Amino acid sequence: MVEERLHTNILLQLIYSIDANAHSPQILEKCLPVFMKKLNCFMASVYRDKHGLLEEVVIFPRSLKRQPIWEEVFSLIKTVAKNSLSSSPTEASIDDKQFYVYKIDGYGLLVLGKNSSFDYSFKYELRHIVDMLARTILQILRENELRATQEQLREKTRLLRTVVDNLPVSVYTKDIEGRKTLANKQELEILGVPNEDEVIGKKDEDFYTAPFLEPANLMDSIVLEEGLPILNEELEYKPGKFGIISKLPMKDDDGNVTGLLGITIDNTESRMREQELSLLKNLINDSSDAVQVADETGRMIYVNTEASQRLGIRAEDAANYHVKDFEPLFREEGTWQEHIQELKKGYPLTIYSTNSNLVTKRTFPVEVSVKFVTIAGIGYVIAISRDITERKNYELRLKEAKQKAEDANKAKSLFLANMSHEIRTPLNAVIGFSQLLDDTDLDDEQHEYVSNVISSSRSLLGLINDVLDFSKIEAGKLELDPIKTSLYALIQEVMDILSYQTHQNGNTLLLNMQPGLPLDVVVDPLRLKQVLINLLSNANKFTHNGTVELRVDGAAIPNSDKWRITFYVRDTGIGISEKNQKKLFQAFSQADNSTTRKFGGTGLGLIISNMLTQKMGSSIRLESVLEKGSTFYFDLDLEAELQKSPLPSNIPGITDVLVVSDNEAEQKIFKRILKSVQIKDFCVDSLQTFISLQEENQQRWQLVFISADDPLLQNEKMLSRFVKRVTASAIICLVVNPLGDFIRAERALKNSFNLVLKLNRPFSVETVLDKLGHAYLQQAEKPESNTVSVAQQGKIRPLFSSIARRLNDRHPVILIVEDVELNMMLATTLISKLLPEAQLLKAYNAEEALKHSKGDPIDLIFMDVHLPDKDGVEITKEIRLLDHHNASAPIVALTAGTVKEEQERCLNSGMNDYITKPIKTAELARILKSYLKKLYR
Repeated sequence: MVEERLHTNILLQLIYSIDANAHSPQILEKCLPVFMKKLNCFMASVYRDKHGLLEEVVIFPRSLKRQPIWEEVFSLIKTVAKNSLSSSPTEASIDDKQFYVYKIDGYGLLVLGKNSSFDYSFKYELRHIVDMLARTILQILRENELRATQEQLREKTRLLRTVVDNLPVSVYTKDIEGRKTLANKQELEILGVPNEDEVIGKKDEDFYTAPFLEPANLMDSIVLEEGLPILNEELEYKPGKFGIISKLPMKDDDGNVTGLLGITIDNTESRMREQELSLLKNLINDSSDAVQVADETGRMIYVNTEASQRLGIRAEDAANYHVKDFEPLFREEGTWQEHIQELKKGYPLTIYSTNSNLVTKRTFPVEVSVKFVTIAGIGYVIAISRDITERKNYELRLKEAKQKAEDANKAKSLFLANMSHEIRTPLNAVIGFSQLLDDTDLDDEQHEYVSNVISSSRSLLGLINDVLDFSKIEAGKLELDPIKTSLYALIQEVMDILSYQTHQNGNTLLLNMQPGLPLDVVVDPLRLKQVLINLLSNANKFTHNGTVELRVDGAAIPNSDKWRITFYVRDTGIGISEKNQKKLFQAFSQADNSTTRKFGGTGLGLIISNMLTQKMGSSIRLESVLEKGSTFYFDLDLEAELQKSPLPSNIPGITDVLVVSDNEAEQKIFKRILKSVQIKDFCVDSLQTFISLQEENQQRWQLVFISADDPLLQNEKMLSRFVKRVTASAIICLVVNPLGDFIRAERALKNSFNLVLKLNRPFSVETVLDKLGHAYLQQAEKPESNTVSVAQQGKIRPLFSSIARRLNDRHPVILIVEDVELNMMLATTLISKLLPEAQLLKAYNAEEALKHSKGDPIDLIFMDVHLPDKDGVEITKEIRLLDHHNASAPIVALTAGTVKEEQERCLNSGMNDYITKPIKTAELARILKSYLKKLYR
């Protein structure tokens, strides 16, 4: 008994080992052969003469077709398979083979015994073993199937959740109490929470405010309590957020409601579009313009309220009409399609036409804007028309008024022309005879009376000219006459005209002109002078014992042959308040009415000047501070000659210049000019200041500009101290006002300095550089040691005595080729002093040099090596190749280079000699004697 129980336990352990190793039907099938082998070995050990108890174990129906089973066995299996309730083995013997067939829960199991000749006890034991084996195997199969079913269910659940979370709508479920049991991602976004755990088990009250809760709870009660669905209800679930909401009941197998499924589709954007569309429709219908929409064939689709009333049709009947029923332009055959093709290309169409009302037959002018648009692949023509009856009436009235104004203007111009002639004729006689009378013998009182008549007459003539100019500009009759004009000469002429009257008013007139401006510009010189004179006259009129300055700046306009020239007129006068500046450019007005009584004038000058600058493409601007002064300025874009400026870039030998002036603006002008020629300046406001700052013999000033108004010039002691700090060899240049008293100052300075010059205000760049040129000449004429000098006591003697006769009585002809005006001036001055009878030819560039070389005979050529267009070496080579008698004329290089290579380059090009700059008088004399002595005897 004990042995039998032991055997049974071993057998059970063996059978249970299948369950531990088999996880699927496929693995189970692979385990069975091993199990059978172990089982046979075990049975053989118990029943020593019974080997190979089991031959095969087959799981069907999946394995049925793959097993080598006899037809009888197959029939048996099919019979058993039909019996779904069978759980006991069906036993049979075929050909001495013992079969056991089981079927449990849809699975079949065939166990094939070794043979059917076993004894009864063994067969019983075998059946017991087979039964245990079959039930174990089938149990494993059922559990495997359950696990597979659960896995499939989990996979379907995951798939379903993925779908729900990625739906573009909000999806959620609630239990019968209204608590959330599911919420997809869209629902979480609506609720404003990051994950589902914060939602599960909570109600709407935890997330929504009162306005939304009432309708939402009512929907929930209908669904949960009555089991009725809610479909497509719009609800504002949050301020400004709208949704289409559906709620469906969820029921169990018995039909009881267990919860609800909610779906929310966000409708905010659609609702906003509907509102915008509604607003747009209202705007179109309320528009005072008629709006019409037609298809590509011209059939009307829509008209707004204004179009309906204007055309006399009902909006709902629009489709019964064609565009040509209202617009005459399209009634001609083919015109509609022609315009449609143009509209399709994107060209808008504007029509000025006449429409008519179909009911009242009234016609009216319209302006129609037509455009083609495509919406969802369908083309539409949109026309917006405006009734322009009032505009046409206004234009007619305006045209009539314009004609009347032109007629009146013509009458005024004719009147002014006649009056001008009638007034000028006697006025010219008054002025002319007054001047004749002034030239006769009159006593002082009579002379004063006549002078007043002449002055008043000229003022009256100026006033008449202003009125006539204003009338011409206003009538559009004044035309500009731009011509090539010397900018420097024009500015100098303006300053000459104003210098006397500014001095009479106690003012200092200054010219601050940027060095390097173009020589010539294209402008109307008469009108530009008129503007500048008016601005400067005004500045002088409203300034007393102050400064009036004309500043001219300029810069080349990139990629153009024009310069932008800016003119500034600055004064230190009474200034203009911000309030009065607004009235300044109004005709016949002044900034302050009191100025007319105090200063005179009509207020026309400034308005005329502004109108003239506007005709020139600019306008006058103003910057002013009350009681401190004003600056009027304007800029002109002028065509400019691109010739090289005559101003030098430096003055050789001049390094330090002293400026003594109590006028800060004048100091700045000196600084600007001296900087342009690379000269260091030292500016002080008086001799007293200079003496206090400068120690004796510490600075060798070569040139001193000093205002003749400095009172210390009359103080001998202070003047002596000044001389010790400057040295007597310095050149003194007195800066004087027009008609100013400078004689005493000049006399005092001449007692202490070798050379005293005079510079008149307002001075220009050229006049200052002229004084620098004198200093340059003074430096150049200083004799050097071991050099034969031709200068004695500051004078240069002629090279040839007066008794020497020129051969053939011909004057020596000398050509000077030099591009810098200052150098040209120095060369001509020195040569003229050394050879007064010489005829000097000037050339500033290669073209002029070659032109002279092809002309009359030349005795000597001085050639600057560095020229802007073509250097002197190249010009010399071209001269030597000329088929002309001047090809052999002696050529002397003027060069600043002292290196041997440059000197050899000059000589190799065909030049005969060279002089280095700065030119020394003795060296120049040597050259002249050497090459011109053959002309004398």
